[in-house]
Amino acid sequence: MKKTMALLMAAAMVLNLAACSGSSGSSQTTAAETTAAEATTAAETQAAELAEEATEALGGVVADMNGDGKTTIACVHRNLLGASGVNFRAAYYYSAAQMDDVELMFFDGNQDVTRQCNYIEDCMSSKACDAFVVWTCDPDGIAGTVQAAHDAGYPIIVIDISLDVDQEAYVTAGNYDMGVLTGESAVEYLTKKNGSPSGNVYVITATNQSTARDRVAGFLSIIEQYPDIKVVDTYDMPSSSVDDGVALADDLIQRYPEGTIDLYFCMNMSPMLGLISAAATANRTDFVLVGGFDYNDTFVEELQKGEGNTILWSFAAQDCFRIGSQAFELAVEAAKGNLPAEKEYMVPGDLVTTENLDEYLENYNFYQEQILQYQ
Repeated sequence: MKKTMALLMAAAMVLNLAACSGSSGSSQTTAAETTAAEATTAAETQAAELAEEATEALGGVVADMNGDGKTTIACVHRNLLGASGVNFRAAYYYSAAQMDDVELMFFDGNQDVTRQCNYIEDCMSSKACDAFVVWTCDPDGIAGTVQAAHDAGYPIIVIDISLDVDQEAYVTAGNYDMGVLTGESAVEYLTKKNGSPSGNVYVITATNQSTARDRVAGFLSIIEQYPDIKVVDTYDMPSSSVDDGVALADDLIQRYPEGTIDLYFCMNMSPMLGLISAAATANRTDFVLVGGFDYNDTFVEELQKGEGNTILWSFAAQDCFRIGSQAFELAVEAAKGNLPAEKEYMVPGDLVTTENLDEYLENYNFYQEQILQYQ
């Protein structure tokens, strides 16, 4: 950072000298004026080179992009459904409220990548912000626009779902590690049910999302250690909507008769909620569920019924508020020219069971009380 500031100061000094050399009186000869103009051009070229070098020292980003002396962060959201969206947004506003001269712009794309792209482009054309926090609904569809923003000098902090673009940092839950915890929980259940680590498992994933891929990889890294645990099939969800989760669950209940599947792994909330609902409607209690990867009131209510009275064995929960806070703080610092020390920040999550539910809820509820005003 010191080197960058020195380069910028040097550029400013060169431009000042150029201005002085070009301010000769009207009585000077044409030759003198020509010499002064050449000196000015050379100085401006040197200043531009110094400024470019300064920008490169900042990793290609520009500090205080809109030049208003304040720091404005544009947070581009995929949606506000579920715990993730609500808590990310709350974390941004909470973090901004703790800082001086920091402003927040929030945009909910509502699962429309075109709207997300248009918003980023509008911010760029109006120079409305100094950096972006991006939570996308379509990693491929938004990549070109986000790359263009970075190429223009805007710091980019990507949250939750990875993007194949230049960026200052990627902040997400420790999805692989949570997948491992879920796999260990699954083995525990199968061993208890069948007397040994064995049984049939169905995996629900979404390969178009890095979060889901990491969760599944962590889960399978445990399951594959036990040859008597069979993954009978895998379903790749094209979207993560609750409606799609319910539709899938209804189909699975019909396709697999009672006793066919011992356990379903759900890569996020929607298929888990769908299976809970569909199983209750069909009066099916012959399988259990693990996964989820978010807080949800239904998950809590199911675990509160107690073991044996619910098909939910455990759920994993990412700490969305901490993820959002981390991303926003990194964006503010990057907008000031202080680039993140790391490229990836993994925020640990929790595995919630009937045994630790009360402790988890105590911490969760206290947390929610602190941020309720920002939701």
